[in-house]
Amino acid sequence: MKLRKNPNMTASPEVLELLRASGLPWEFVSGSKHIHIRIAGRLAGILPRGGHPRTSDVGRARLNQMAQLRRLIREVQGTGTCSQAPRNAPIAG
Repeated sequence: MKLRKNPNMTASPEVLELLRASGLPWEFVSGSKHIHIRIAGRLAGILPRGGHPRTSDVGRARLNQMAQLRRLIREVQGTGTCSQAPRNAPIAG
């Protein structure tokens, strides 16, 4: 786990709990416009930079973010039912 510039201040407690419970290596990386959540080196989601309660991590956006994280965790752990090729996989040929 790596925290850079303390971006977990914008992450909800549910996100942090899910990341810690996954048992996978994860980190927050500062991008140019968002904070990137990486799980096992793969981009799993993004967080807004602001900390305003009306615009960061509310409602449907929070639920979608949690779904994205759970989906990638299942895929990395090999317990998912994803039929697609993994993201960032080399192209055969």
